[in-house]
Amino acid sequence: MSLFEHKINNRGRFTNRGRFTNPFVGQFITLGEEFVPEYAATASGQVVAIEENKITFRRTQPFLFYANGITHVNHRQWVNKNAPILTLTYQKLVTGDIVQGIPKIEQFFEAPATREGEPLPNSLQSRLRKTYHRLRNSLPQIQAVKHSLEEIQQVLVEGILRVYLSQGVRIADKHLEVVIRQMTSKGQILDVGNTGLFQGEFVNLDRIERINLGTYGQKADYEPSVLGITQASLGAESFISAASFQETTRVLSRDTIVGKTDFLRGLKERVVLGDVIQAGTGLDDNINYGLLFGV
Repeated sequence: MSLFEHKINNRGRFTNRGRFTNPFVGQFITLGEEFVPEYAATASGQVVAIEENKITFRRTQPFLFYANGITHVNHRQWVNKNAPILTLTYQKLVTGDIVQGIPKIEQFFEAPATREGEPLPNSLQSRLRKTYHRLRNSLPQIQAVKHSLEEIQQVLVEGILRVYLSQGVRIADKHLEVVIRQMTSKGQILDVGNTGLFQGEFVNLDRIERINLGTYGQKADYEPSVLGITQASLGAESFISAASFQETTRVLSRDTIVGKTDFLRGLKERVVLGDVIQAGTGLDDNINYGLLFGV
């Protein structure tokens, strides 16, 4: 038992956090608590003796814990050294890998519209189409496309994060948003009008709008689409970007036959070739190139 004493000049009443009370043996004083006017305790303890000009404490150690903790001692019980006092419960994620969640992740990233030749009633594409047609009744086409894509992008992010968290893996939203933005960057042509596009073709949304702005007569009618990560990557405008993903031979053979030209507009193809990317010191050159060639 460790005792320490505090001498006081005047006998009488003591304070408890600014309120004067009659002291009594057995009272607990915590560290920093003012038990004498303008004097705070330098350690926590229990009052064991009160004399004319001094007060004696038994040194104690206070523990703070939340109400759901499980205590193993009772009031006024002596505790041995290293004996357990209480148990704190908490939740902990058990696993640290995503192997079990890969099939679920694939359902989001590949966005399948059919299964064994049968259309899926609640696929991402069907949900996007329903949302688009609902908003199209009250909003212009551009705004309806934007808001419907925002809704399906939120569904994708939350769904993928939920699978990762169920497996004990935490991932920042920004890593998923980069991929999902690419998956939702194209629209499908429904009516070509006078644009020269092909019906059923998947074209970047910003390119469709540019073509519609420069077209006299009937504009192209389209709807937003969500593509799987494989389809979106292989259908990129840059054959360097598409070939670096998978099916390299097929992509290069197809674009060689048609004599396709890669203008290196994207970030990935410039990284593959070691060219200056469209950021930092290379941003001005990219802007000048776009103004000159209209890309």
